[in-house]
Amino acid sequence: MRINGVFGLLVVVLAAGCNAPIEEIKQPLLVEDAWLRAPPPGLDKTAGYFRLTNHSGKALTIVGASSDQIRAIEMHTTIKDGDMMRMRRLKTIPIPPDETIVFEPGGKHLMIFGLRTTENVNISLAFDDGSTVTAPFERR
Repeated sequence: MRINGVFGLLVVVLAAGCNAPIEEIKQPLLVEDAWLRAPPPGLDKTAGYFRLTNHSGKALTIVGASSDQIRAIEMHTTIKDGDMMRMRRLKTIPIPPDETIVFEPGGKHLMIFGLRTTENVNISLAFDDGSTVTAPFERR
């Protein structure tokens, strides 16, 4: 009977060790390095940048962005047109599963109109499936 007790304790200890997570739990949509360029003095227009990784297991499309601290947000990309760099508005941006898209200077970015604060802001990204993800954007 004592052997069964020791054996039982050994089974419990081994089972507890098996419950350790094998890999870190991933957020379905992960926003990293989100920041806003500080606008020039007296202006309320600027740009926002970030990395977004889609761990949801399905293709998603960004359909917009919003913040209660910003009048309007548009998604833009920068393209070369001859010798000129121009911005073009994007209505949607697809994100395949397990892919990361980068919003960076000289590429895709959020165009911010009517920035109402000098502090960091929270921006919500809206997706075609009705989901949203909100992230803090650091002012730099």
